[in-house]
Amino acid sequence: MKRYHLHLTSFVVLVASLLAPFMAEESRAQYIYPTFKKVSVKANAQGKAEADIEYIAISNASQSTILTHIDNLNRKKVFGDEVIYIDNQAAANKIALELTEYYYDGIFAIPSQTTRQSVQVIRGGKYITFYTDVFIYFGGANGMPISATECYNLQNGNVLNLAYLSTGSWRGALKRAIYNKCCTRVETLFCTYDDIEIPTMCALTEFGVQFFFATGEIAANVEGPIIIEISDDELRSMGVSIRW
Repeated sequence: MKRYHLHLTSFVVLVASLLAPFMAEESRAQYIYPTFKKVSVKANAQGKAEADIEYIAISNASQSTILTHIDNLNRKKVFGDEVIYIDNQAAANKIALELTEYYYDGIFAIPSQTTRQSVQVIRGGKYITFYTDVFIYFGGANGMPISATECYNLQNGNVLNLAYLSTGSWRGALKRAIYNKCCTRVETLFCTYDDIEIPTMCALTEFGVQFFFATGEIAANVEGPIIIEISDDELRSMGVSIRW
């Protein structure tokens, strides 16, 4: 029995040594750290509308199926659902063409869309967060600013859904914390504590979570989007279930 045990142990060690290079290679392939490049493309639809799109692409996406997946999802967020099947220029042309329905024979300004994006890798390389700012102009004094954010898990490519933070037993405490910080951040709010809602558009940061209020949602347009950050420690003190 003792001799059998030794032989079995030797066999396990041998198999492990043979598989180690492949396991290491798989691990490296799964957790490749992303690198980035800025991609810019412009389009003009028959002189009636313009699109100026600048976004962040993952330059080494081809080295990992997870990075490819995240890169494709981000491009879809920037250009629309059909972007996987068309190139960047065609996607920008499509956006410009869609804007032409707001063109009124040259009486008003040419409608346009400007998109800018930034990115952060956080939490020791575990997550990647994209920030997207879109400005759509149809003429007149003001345009339509839109801010969006999306966070992905770099270990599996899944979207980190933070919308659950707006529910749960901690909701009252979190709402109060966000409202108090809004009062500090903005001199005049358009809402009371009773009126304010916990934003479902959130972004994970290195040490907490950012909550986004759209331009004009709770304050004057000149204030732009109102971004309130609550740290992990603050969330834990409220009894929030941390799922990242």
